[in-house]
Amino acid sequence: EVMEQQTISITKSQNKFSLKTKPSIIAIGNPKKEKYDNLFSLEENIDLSSEFVSRFDIINIVKDKYTVQHNRQMANKIVSSH
Repeated sequence: EVMEQQTISITKSQNKFSLKTKPSIIAIGNPKKEKYDNLFSLEENIDLSSEFVSRFDIINIVKDKYTVQHNRQMANKIVSSH
């Protein structure tokens, strides 16, 4: 009801209330391969249909800097903190 009609119904003591809502959904997806490939579209990288992706108002792609030196520094920082 919330997503389709943008309302929510509440019944208390035999009184029914219908409230307007503006739902928000946040989704996160990992690439189906090891890393995001700029040669492929968003749908191909995360294996979602374009019909599903089109339902989102904002799509933000966050990519990791993939270098051996950067990954080694991050791993050392994580290991040294534990």
